[in-house]
Amino acid sequence: MSSPLISIVLPTYNVEDHIERCLLSIINQSYINFEIIVVDDCGIDSSIKIASEYAAKDKRIKVIHNDENQGTFHARSIGTFKASGQFILYLDPDDELNEGSLELIYNRIDINPNLDILLFDTKYQPELKFWNARYTPIIGVFKKNEVNSILKHNNLPYGTLGKLYSKKAAIQGYNFLSIPLTERLVYGEDILIFASVLLYCNLAVGINDKLYIYHRNSMSITEKRDKMSTTKNIEQLELVIHHLSKLKHHKNHTKYFDNFERRIDIYKLSLQKLIADSDTEYLTLMAKLLIKTRSWRIAANLTIYCLTLRKVKR
Repeated sequence: MSSPLISIVLPTYNVEDHIERCLLSIINQSYINFEIIVVDDCGIDSSIKIASEYAAKDKRIKVIHNDENQGTFHARSIGTFKASGQFILYLDPDDELNEGSLELIYNRIDINPNLDILLFDTKYQPELKFWNARYTPIIGVFKKNEVNSILKHNNLPYGTLGKLYSKKAAIQGYNFLSIPLTERLVYGEDILIFASVLLYCNLAVGINDKLYIYHRNSMSITEKRDKMSTTKNIEQLELVIHHLSKLKHHKNHTKYFDNFERRIDIYKLSLQKLIADSDTEYLTLMAKLLIKTRSWRIAANLTIYCLTLRKVKR
């Protein structure tokens, strides 16, 4: 078989209940010129055993074994450097691809073969409630001097969801960040690669098709809300902010890249309010959130608290 056009990278750690669903969502795509790179990040369940069984039956699936747990950021990086495809799609193994997604991606690449980023929409399972924040891709074709138009889009998702990268731009982004393997990043880290790839982006395309299916798993690191997990996630976000500051030294940096730090600051405040130890601290954090976001949701939560003295956790 010829070299794959698309490499789908799965950073894999303790997802035995979901990885088969993820793999089947890729294998059953109508478009077949892809490879799946499963990066074994040294979990303790049967995730890799399941992936290896599928790899034995399908040569498009490769399993790469890390010597030790290195975290999601480095697992994606390792998968990227090992990839054979011209384009990289990051898929968390507890999520899946929508039916016909790779065919739609191929069609867009065929129209714009030199694209560095393809932005697309996401389907949520279960569906979001009306009060949940909804992120949407910006629609259109954007050349190098139009990256600011992308960064000005307030509802743009910054994480893994809804993105395909050229391998060339992804590698440039990882090389620029130069985060050592000894630094484990597992929360908010996907923002870093998006931000750094934008520095090298010559052509981005945004479409409104829902190609990625995001499963809202209460046990995932992004959904856990206990105090210990939340404190660790706040520490992770502080590391992300540290590495985002490197972008300011790149020649293609503009003031709009500061939106990344602003979004992370909002994430931090949102987490801090969940574990506030006093009413005064909670009110202070909510007020800071309201000033930064000017969000009706935050205003509503603050009003509910003032009327009922009950915290709104989400």
